[in-house]
Amino acid sequence: MSQERTIRLLKNSEKESELLLYNELGQYFSANGVFDEFKFGEIITNHITRNEITDKNPSDLSLLENWISDYVDGIIEYLSNKNMFEAAARLFKVALEKCRMNGIEKISISPVNLEKIMSIKIKSAAESDQQKTSPDGKRNLIFRAARKVFSEDGFHRATMDKIAATSGVGKGSLYRYFKSKEELLDSLLEEEYKAIVNNIADIFNRNDDVIDGLVEMIQYWVNFISDNPDVYNLIQSADVSVNTIAGKSRFYKYMSQNLPLLKARIISLNKDLKVKGIDYLTVIYGMFGFIDGVYHKWFGSDMSYPITDEIPVILETLFNGCVGEKRSDRKYINNND
Repeated sequence: MSQERTIRLLKNSEKESELLLYNELGQYFSANGVFDEFKFGEIITNHITRNEITDKNPSDLSLLENWISDYVDGIIEYLSNKNMFEAAARLFKVALEKCRMNGIEKISISPVNLEKIMSIKIKSAAESDQQKTSPDGKRNLIFRAARKVFSEDGFHRATMDKIAATSGVGKGSLYRYFKSKEELLDSLLEEEYKAIVNNIADIFNRNDDVIDGLVEMIQYWVNFISDNPDVYNLIQSADVSVNTIAGKSRFYKYMSQNLPLLKARIISLNKDLKVKGIDYLTVIYGMFGFIDGVYHKWFGSDMSYPITDEIPVILETLFNGCVGEKRSDRKYINNND
């Protein structure tokens, strides 16, 4: 990032500064909030060594110390607001290390932010590995049976007795795993949601072009619907139970909570301005909503053709619109706002 763009993080209008911050965050955070310490170290070192303040006042380190303090404090505040306290603590640790290596002796953040990150114990790689659960064969049998029973009978008519019989797991064992039908559905959907979120995060993490990422996400989602119509129906069912995480609005909420830096990642990938500078998350969820409509068309035809046949039409409509050869000159968004 150039000196001019660096200093603009603090000097520009609130909207421009926000976009610049998202652009930076998207370079060293994945969409699902995984922190790249090495990349952040490179970026903050670049800020320290090329900062416009030191070019003008090479003998006055206090100005640079204040600038870096404000810069780091602002990022920690942003992460804390998203409850990403461990990530904030890791980021602060790297910032301190790079400041020390580059001759900056003092860096400070607000007492509120300091209190938040000081209460966090940063997990080691070994500790993180210990928390990963190994595949459980009996649990997977129950999940497969539950998907089948929920799909065939619907949530309200499905019974734990039938799920136990379908899975081949004893009823007593089933209740040792899950106390109720609601708890079983929540656990099933939690597994599915995690896989969906991880796949979407991976798509944007491995693509360097924002359009390629969006296209791959759409292709992935349509293929998911094709392969898992029963799970998709549960995601869509707003009336399954108020006590579960089922339902479209709850699914989108789960995505936003577990892809906390998706917007930042997309803005970072949008370096060539291939996507208009509008509300990125509205666009993302709008894409999912459009595909919902395509699904209902497919379902209404008794799934008589592969829904994946709709992918070219979806891409054409979402990326090029539905206006014909004589294109309208109407403009619905004022990008100057």
